[in-house]
Amino acid sequence: MAENLFAKYCGLNAISGMYVEKEECDQLLSLANPNEKLIVVIPINADTDWVYGQCNFLHEQDHIGNFKFSNTRDALRDQKVLPALINAHGVDAILFTSAAQYDWFSNEVAHKKYRSFFSLLKKGPAGYIRK
Repeated sequence: MAENLFAKYCGLNAISGMYVEKEECDQLLSLANPNEKLIVVIPINADTDWVYGQCNFLHEQDHIGNFKFSNTRDALRDQKVLPALINAHGVDAILFTSAAQYDWFSNEVAHKKYRSFFSLLKKGPAGYIRK
């Protein structure tokens, strides 16, 4: 997991220093149905409120890689990042691997309107599965 935490919004192939997070999200995004637009949000480490998120779509036409971001939960809430992505791209679901992150985002006033998009992945013997 990343050691140096920094806010980043990226349309390249990867955020420098966050290759482990990208690889984990790539695997999770493979759970998408054809033509389904997903965002996966994972904790960067257990000691902070920093998260890494990755989409299975481009955010801007000139991007060369699917959109990804790292920031604190508070910053994502204050900047309305998830609602903006939902509204701009017709996102079908936002998947979380952490119950704590899922609960936090689900209970935030700024995100309550979007709660129906949130889904907590369940960890099974062969990896994560969608409920």
